[in-house]
Amino acid sequence: MPVRNGLVEATLLGKTAMTIEKKGVLDTEAFASIRGERVFVTGVTSPLGVELVRLLVGGGLRVSGLVRDRYRAKNLLEKVEIIEGGCEEPDDYREPLQASAYVIHLAGMHLASWIVGACAGHDRLTRVLFISSTRVLFPDRLLSREEVSIKKILLEKEAEVSSSPLPWTILRPTLIFSPGDRSLSKLKKFMETKRYFPVPGSGRAVRQPISAMDLSESLVKALIAPAARQKIYNVPGRDVTVHEMLQTMALKTEKNVHFIHVPRMPVAVLKRGCSILGFARRSSSLIRFLRWYEDLCFSGEAAWGDFGHSPRSFEENIREQFHEHVLSNT
Repeated sequence: MPVRNGLVEATLLGKTAMTIEKKGVLDTEAFASIRGERVFVTGVTSPLGVELVRLLVGGGLRVSGLVRDRYRAKNLLEKVEIIEGGCEEPDDYREPLQASAYVIHLAGMHLASWIVGACAGHDRLTRVLFISSTRVLFPDRLLSREEVSIKKILLEKEAEVSSSPLPWTILRPTLIFSPGDRSLSKLKKFMETKRYFPVPGSGRAVRQPISAMDLSESLVKALIAPAARQKIYNVPGRDVTVHEMLQTMALKTEKNVHFIHVPRMPVAVLKRGCSILGFARRSSSLIRFLRWYEDLCFSGEAAWGDFGHSPRSFEENIREQFHEHVLSNT
């Protein structure tokens, strides 16, 4: 996978309707060896959580899921043992967690301390997997003040996990996407109703978006890989330029979308002016927009080598996932 210097924003978007059989992860000998084991998962109602539960249940594992609102998990009730509560309330879930051989924390790295504490004294814990973010690798110049604070918290939590005696693994995904999510739907709708669409600079800046489906498969691979024990991995998608991403989405609209290339300089000047005048919210929005002028990429070589991280291209995912999403709504 070609990699350029830079960074990428990690954002959780929507849900996908694809199945594990398409990539054959469930057919691996290693996955078969843990069938029947119990897995405790936080954040099961997130787009990533929904995909992960589908893989785990399809692989014959027993899943317990922690949710704040049982109603949001109504579609999972037949597949998952639901525990209602928050990560900050370990008494609500310590028993099912300590009865599980595997723990997967998707509910936010900022809550990792509670999971580490709840795992203490768990004698039969095989692996506890945490999802962080490539946000921790962003230079401060690409972050708003609030984002710098978030970055600091994530790094502190990563350090806490990595200094613990637990059999931990930390994954840092890049931008996560899936069909039916609010951001992709808004983007597609905008392209369908407008003739022109703004593109940051030349549009040649490189990103590495990863689908929730591909990421969930890599989560399972890392969970069972002996080499992944007590290691931190970047898990990026495949390289794609901003223009290629937008072009792929434009083709889904079946409209003739014209791209307008926006130079970086006026955006940077506007951002500086907002900062000087104290318009913090507008300044933060412009900082996020300015990131799209950068080559923001990470190496996934270690993840590929240790547990076979192998995401598909953005175009392939969009083509298949939008097709699946349309079928699921007909």
